[in-house]
Amino acid sequence: MEVIVIVLYTLFSHLLNIAFSYLIINKSILKNTKVIFLLFLMISSAGLISDIYPFVNDLFLFLFLFLLTTKAQKKQDIFLSTLIVVSPFLIINVLSFMNSKFILLLLNFNINMTSIIIISELIMYIAIFIISSIVRKQLIPFIQGKKYEKIASTILIGCYILLQSLEIYLNYFGDEWLSVVSIVIILAFSILIYYVIHSISTSQELKLEVEKQKIELNYMNEYAKETTKQYNEIRKFRHDYINILSSLDYFIQLNDLEKLSAYYEKTIKPTQKYLSEGIFNFQELKNIEADDIKSIIAIKLLSAKEKEVEVQIEVPDIIPKILPVNSVVLIRMLGIILDNSIEEVADIKKGKIEVGLFDMENHYLFIIKNPIKKDILPLHQLEIQGYSTKGTNRGLGLSNLNELSNREKQLMLETEITSTAFIQKITLTKEVN
Repeated sequence: MEVIVIVLYTLFSHLLNIAFSYLIINKSILKNTKVIFLLFLMISSAGLISDIYPFVNDLFLFLFLFLLTTKAQKKQDIFLSTLIVVSPFLIINVLSFMNSKFILLLLNFNINMTSIIIISELIMYIAIFIISSIVRKQLIPFIQGKKYEKIASTILIGCYILLQSLEIYLNYFGDEWLSVVSIVIILAFSILIYYVIHSISTSQELKLEVEKQKIELNYMNEYAKETTKQYNEIRKFRHDYINILSSLDYFIQLNDLEKLSAYYEKTIKPTQKYLSEGIFNFQELKNIEADDIKSIIAIKLLSAKEKEVEVQIEVPDIIPKILPVNSVVLIRMLGIILDNSIEEVADIKKGKIEVGLFDMENHYLFIIKNPIKKDILPLHQLEIQGYSTKGTNRGLGLSNLNELSNREKQLMLETEITSTAFIQKITLTKEVN
């Protein structure tokens, strides 16, 4: 009975180790109970696939986890998904080798096999938890920060395939038939993975391009509407101004200074505020040559004026039409930052938003600064995924901005909180010719 239990556990142990590591690294998938059920159903099936080709269980589980991850997290970059899936397999392969040496060591002592299995597995799971946690919290964020997802996932997939090929060589060397079948399986697996990654990557790029065109069209339409609105306001004021001049001429001809003074105080003087504040001066954005960037900033500044939020903008340098990053990412980030700044200042009803766009020697620098409430939370809490200062399912936290910035190798987002202000800087590194 003891032998049967050990044999059955051995069939599933390796796959359970991989699943445990995967769930630690891809912690967000734990929220989906259907996915967890499918995962353990797959493990139950995979464990019974074959005793002749044990490595096939790994390949089947890899494909399942890969498809599961890309399906459940569609918006996630395909190379990041690949990185998340391949990491547990490499971790378990290394730890399994070390664990086998540890078991051989324990066999030298007078310990029964069941106890040895329990001890080794307990240590194995502790090691998996520690290493997988380090991968999730430190290694993957580091790779994302450096924009190395594609390179890292390609290297790790190559390492995994080499390890599987080595297992084939060690287990089936001398058996020509089994070796050929195994090589065909591993080649088919490699081609399939390449095809799926390439297809999804191309699809994501096309979707991003379509999204870019939709966003640009939407903002350009809003920009055109606001420009037309401003033009109509000017035409209306011009018509009113002609009437004002006619009235002035009438009072002057009557030589009635009392009525002229009253008319000035009631009708003419209030127009000073209208002229200085009522109409947004698009000249402030003349140095921004990129229409999509100009339109999003113009729309948000007009929105700020409607909410009676003061905005000071400075664009002393030419910001060219073509920038070294994907404009969709930049537009979305600027939209989020400006929306958050406007809402913050509108809530506290004091201070002003300061916006600056500069062309530095090696990079472009966009700065948005706004005053803050006294009870604002620490930066590390604001960066928690899904967190919003506006309550559940409202607003966009810093994690969204960090996710967007991680998509672009030449873009860096810096956030700083002082005692009085919230400052966000977007740095676009120029391409070296």
